[in-house]
Amino acid sequence: MMETSRAYPVSLSIDYPDRKLDKLSSFFRVFAAIPILIILSLVIGATYEWGGGGGWSYYYAAAGIVVIP
Repeated sequence: MMETSRAYPVSLSIDYPDRKLDKLSSFFRVFAAIPILIILSLVIGATYEWGGGGGWSYYYAAAGIVVIP
């Protein structure tokens, strides 16, 4: 039988910013993302529909990338 290694094979190191992290600004990032997500859904062409007995269905199709010069 093979002997298993006890050392964990992955090492993760995260460098935190030097400034103090603010919970309030992290909370408002969700609201800053809402207009971006709305425009992204218009570009992608996402649709929702009620599928009778199957519940909600979500379809999307990639329409391309919008580039503003």
